[in-house]
Amino acid sequence: MDPNIRGAVYLTVAKRGNQRTFDQLKS
Repeated sequence: MDPNIRGAVYLTVAKRGNQRTFDQLKS
């Protein structure tokens, strides 16, 4: 996955407060 896209996904998920999904994406 493109690093820029991944970063954007992180920000979007973080704003939505979906910590579980955020942790899954990081791993």
